[in-house]
Amino acid sequence: MSGLLGRIRPVDAAASVAPTEGLEGITPGGIGERLDVRPGLVSRCFPVVDELVAEAFGQVVGAELDILVPPGQAGSTPSNGSRISSYSRPEKGTAYSAVCGSTPGT
Repeated sequence: MSGLLGRIRPVDAAASVAPTEGLEGITPGGIGERLDVRPGLVSRCFPVVDELVAEAFGQVVGAELDILVPPGQAGSTPSNGSRISSYSRPEKGTAYSAVCGSTPGT
């Protein structure tokens, strides 16, 4: 693999692990294996594995929210009379636009 590993790939791989293996199943070694790269490269992008876990969790929860409350329908009243609470989240891809080695604000 040439160039630096983009942050989106490890997050996507971690998000695919989380539903079946749980958040504790997200490790640099496991994600590196899924991406066919060395674990050190994953660790370089995410020096603290909790950051990778948090981004993967956010991606999984965001996908679930899109299923439960389609975009544009937050705050509407469902047919059963209960109220869906409003939620907001960044546009898809904004959290993953940074490339490994760069962090927001640096």
